Amino acid sequence: MKKYAETKLGELVQITGGGTPSRANPEYWGGEIPWVTVKDFTSKKIVTAQEKITPIGLKNSASNMIPAKSILMPTRMALGKIAINEIPVTINQDIKALQIMDIGKIHLEYLGLYLLTISNVFEKAGKGSTVKGIKLDFLKDIKIPLPPLDDQIRIATVLTQAEKLIAKRKESIKALDELLKSTFLEMFSLDHLDDKNWELESLSSNTDIVSGVTKGKKYKTSIFREVPYMRVANVQDGHLNLSEIKTIEVTEIELQRYKLRKGDLLLTEGGDPDKLGRGAVWNDEIDECIHQNHIFRVRVKNKSLNPVFLSALMASNYGKSYFLKAAKQTTGIASINSKQLKAFPLIKPPLTLQNQFGSIVEKVEVLKARYNKSLIELENLYGSLSQRAFKGELDLSKVPLVYKNETEESEITEIGRLDGGLKNELEFNDKDLVDLIKRFSGKIFSFDELWIEIESLTDKDIPLKNRIQEQIIDLLESDKENLQQVFDILSSEADKIGHEKQIAFRGNYEN
Repeated sequence: MKKYAETKLGELVQITGGGTPSRANPEYWGGEIPWVTVKDFTSKKIVTAQEKITPIGLKNSASNMIPAKSILMPTRMALGKIAINEIPVTINQDIKALQIMDIGKIHLEYLGLYLLTISNVFEKAGKGSTVKGIKLDFLKDIKIPLPPLDDQIRIATVLTQAEKLIAKRKESIKALDELLKSTFLEMFSLDHLDDKNWELESLSSNTDIVSGVTKGKKYKTSIFREVPYMRVANVQDGHLNLSEIKTIEVTEIELQRYKLRKGDLLLTEGGDPDKLGRGAVWNDEIDECIHQNHIFRVRVKNKSLNPVFLSALMASNYGKSYFLKAAKQTTGIASINSKQLKAFPLIKPPLTLQNQFGSIVEKVEVLKARYNKSLIELENLYGSLSQRAFKGELDLSKVPLVYKNETEESEITEIGRLDGGLKNELEFNDKDLVDLIKRFSGKIFSFDELWIEIESLTDKDIPLKNRIQEQIIDLLESDKENLQQVFDILSSEADKIGHEKQIAFRGNYEN
């Protein structure tokens, strides 16, 4: 383990502040010069700004022109955010720009990544009764570990590639959500409802709708049960966020009244307009869970209605349009009550079509669960890599020295050796093969079907087909009781086309 020497940030960078041109003078605004505020910190790279100023606005204000490839960080509001500007910009008074004084001493991306890892230091140091901020002296005194420049570049390479993998996982999850939305539109085009002869009924005639338990309620009894409950923060658009679950004390009668069942649709009553009618289907994720009064529970009581279809209908433009029209709105706030929700004009396509959509959603959700699991593992890996990298605990000798972060994404597999065996975790091994075969337990399956399952893996390196064939041959010889080869037995219509003597397999592994 190396112990890197530390240097104060103020000795490594020149720190520049900014300002705001007078809003009273229209000649100062609407120009071509990007003027960055905390609102522009939406990613780690800044390529434009929401507002722009003119040269005369820059000249007559405290703002400063900041050259490209500087580190920008808020020192008031949004503490802990870090970004590198890819273009020259100006900044307001809530932001400081860090410009490296000696590029032979510290690497730009390395410094930016380190500052991100200690973002909680800036957040905790913020002072102020309403708006939290940090002082310039505090910023200058931040200590930066300084490994040799080549090792700084290697560390930046490792962490940047890990970030790319995380970003790709997030993009994959987002793409699946978009797939479901487009599938819904294709299956249930709501533009020409008069031509479809679909039933149109009120939501209340097909469901039971109740609000949840009220927090802070006073009771005459002292006998309670502490149970988990769903808050508005848990109910997102199309999914549940269960990363933080809070509990509440309720009576046994309230528990039975508000306890959620599989298939219940949870809808938020509002708040911000984007929260209006936001909902997701409950699938018994938590035992004995209830919901608070800012969430409606919609329980289907009619077998001609699929709750998954209902959730998608509510989330569609059709549903959101109704909620926005029906909602009570004040400045920036919109909400619906039980009466408005019960009157929702429910469109009921044939149940077979609803169920077909529900089946598609189920398959996509399985894939999303795998992606989310992989995302969590990658984020944990990134946390471990970053902590160890800046402490000097990584062997960087095998990391390529890349000055522009142009390594291929696949190199993160080799880089993973640095974290105590990521490469071994990513390799597809015999246990992984057996786990996939278990999905076909008691069934006949072809190699092509097995290969489809392998290609769907998100947390493993996909091996070559001939490698899988070799693994199967080894299993056939070593574990004849649980894996047998069969002939002339086809598991799907697709296999029958052009394969009169399809070789297939039977797995007897228990799940």
